[in-house]
Amino acid sequence: MASQSDHDVEMSERIDLAKKLYAFASEGFKSNQYSDLTIRCRDREFYVHKVIVCSQCDFFANACKPDSPFIEARTGVITLDDDPLMIQTFLEWFYSDWYDFEDQSKRTFPNFSRKEAKFLLKAHLYALADKYQASHIKIKVARVILAILEDESEGISAGVRVPLSRRAIVAFATILFESTPDSDRRLRNLVYLYTKVNFAWFMDWSDFDSEMDKIDGFWSGYARFTTFFLSLSRTCPKCLRTGPTAFKDDFLGNFKNAHIVMECPQDDCRAQLPVDEWVPRKEEASEPQDGNPHKRRRSSSSCS
Repeated sequence: MASQSDHDVEMSERIDLAKKLYAFASEGFKSNQYSDLTIRCRDREFYVHKVIVCSQCDFFANACKPDSPFIEARTGVITLDDDPLMIQTFLEWFYSDWYDFEDQSKRTFPNFSRKEAKFLLKAHLYALADKYQASHIKIKVARVILAILEDESEGISAGVRVPLSRRAIVAFATILFESTPDSDRRLRNLVYLYTKVNFAWFMDWSDFDSEMDKIDGFWSGYARFTTFFLSLSRTCPKCLRTGPTAFKDDFLGNFKNAHIVMECPQDDCRAQLPVDEWVPRKEEASEPQDGNPHKRRRSSSSCS
């Protein structure tokens, strides 16, 4: 029977092997060695490896299938019409989990701090992963973004200075809402939750309302999202019973696998399902209006 120390040695050897393979693949991307697929993007060409990119991206996999009707399967060249710097960053993410993206982030977002620029670059990466059906990359980027915002939210709650400014969060939301479809709720819900939990911090910034007003659909989506947390009763989509559910006022309290999840309060059900699947009580569900809902409540109360 193998001892714990033998097991630890074996795991260490596997990790070392994985790192070596990643390092080899990363060097292959930089040197073009053994590449068998060309990604052409405006005035740039990137030489990649099908085994790396097609295994992580449905778009590339479908284009390269031997029986594919696409011309790319025969020519070995795929043409994209995106920002070449963004495509370079996107492709580099395929080759390394720990790539730093220092140069790309600062060139793309020169008016933000180093950490903010890296954070904003990840919003673009998420959008590209969605566009090109790279679900594995998309989830990895979402988890990195989640970890960053978790730290930021904890810093705000503790009353300490956080590296990401309100302006950077608004820029992140702008990229996200302009570059991903309305149906993709994963990071949109995360932005709504972050806004709700840290709303007082945001409202200390005089430009917050006007900046968020520029993001098409943000306030109506925020109002729709907070309905799930502010209403007292919701209908479970599994057992179809209506009952009180509580929102745990903690940034990660109901966030699992990059999806915000709520648990049914019924003891014989306890279904854990994405928040979008829950149905608010009919009398509490109304059509969201444009504009900051908190501001509307303050205005109406001041007139009474």
